[in-house]
Order: sequence, then C-alpha cells, then structure tokens
Amino acid sequence: MSTFVCAFIEYQSDDCWQLVEAIELAEREPPYNFAPPSWGEYNFKIYYQQSGEKDLPDDLSVGLTKIIAKQLNKFDDEALNRPSWMSLEELLEFFESDMDCQYAHFDLDYLQQLYDILNADIRVVFWAE
Repeated sequence: MSTFVCAFIEYQSDDCWQLVEAIELAEREPPYNFAPPSWGEYNFKIYYQQSGEKDLPDDLSVGLTKIIAKQLNKFDDEALNRPSWMSLEELLEFFESDMDCQYAHFDLDYLQQLYDILNADIRVVFWAE
C-alpha cells in the first residue's frame, strides 16, 4: 500500500502565517503540494520522526486551514494521518545530517530562494493520507 503525502509551504507575514500559492521564483511556480514525488511511507516516517511529531501548528494560515477543512469533509477524520511541520532551519539541519543521502528531501534550494525573496520565516506543514 502506498502513502500519499501532502506538504504545503507557509511563510510568516505581519505576525500571521500565509500559504505560499503562486509566488513565482526562477520562472516557475511552487508546486501546490510540495511533497517530493518519490516520497512514500519510508520518507514520510523519517520526516515525521525528525519533526518531533508536532501535530498541526496552532496558527495555521487561512489558506491551509481551508485545504484541510475540504479534505476532512471529503475523506473524514482519517484524511490527516500524523500531521506535523518543520521550519526551514530544521529542514536544512536534517538535510545536512543526511551524509549518506538516504532520504528524499524537500527542494531546499527552492525554499532557501523563497526565504531570500520573502525575508520571512518559512515552514513546511505535512501529513500522510
């Protein structure tokens, strides 16, 4: 059985979080679902453990709250399996610790460029379905 992973990027603006939806960067838009295509149960499980199993942030963006509400209405409470999130700093730290390149990572170059453009805190919120 395969695992479908959802991952969305948020950035902090004026003391609230915003969903990254259509900020163009290097002539491309961010994927709506930012999870790497190669992710499955193995990579999700590792990231979930690395995240500290935080659950959803209390201060989700309005955009991501709407996405989650639609999924819950469509699939019931089982649509969000083990939700968590990681800051850009946590993602970079985990990537740097993966000396043997065992795991499929988020596109950290893109996240770093996004951080440089926005000059704001960034996090990736994710869960499995």
